[in-house]
Amino acid sequence: MARMVENHNDRILKNSMVENHNDSLLKKKTNLKQLFTSDAWAANRLSRIVNGKRIERRILDVEFWDNVVYVVKIYEPLYQVLRLVDTEVVPTMPIVYELMRVMKDTVKQQRGSKWVLNIIQDRWDKMLNHPLHAAGKFYFGLFVIHN
Repeated sequence: MARMVENHNDRILKNSMVENHNDSLLKKKTNLKQLFTSDAWAANRLSRIVNGKRIERRILDVEFWDNVVYVVKIYEPLYQVLRLVDTEVVPTMPIVYELMRVMKDTVKQQRGSKWVLNIIQDRWDKMLNHPLHAAGKFYFGLFVIHN
């Protein structure tokens, strides 16, 4: 029975990590670059004003896109955990501790992410690392095992 719960939790974790909810600027990178290098943009009056030129420089800047990738890599694991915990389909209390561990390990792999981990740990200590949550984990864990 415990093995069944472990397999269920592993499946949820793997599915959540495979899903990529990156509906962000990063997905639009190619189209944005094409826009700002097109003849239509060059002919547009916005391409000649200060703000238009500033945006164009930003969109065509390699370092900007490197920074976007960096931010997405740090926040994606946290976003996935938050989406999973926010679901009403399955009780997540039995797996929230494991989700947090996996998320922290993933974030640790990113260069310069210590400040993010400090924020996460601070929030964990203040909000989630509570005997009531541990009891919920235990109770819902038993519920999943018996059902």
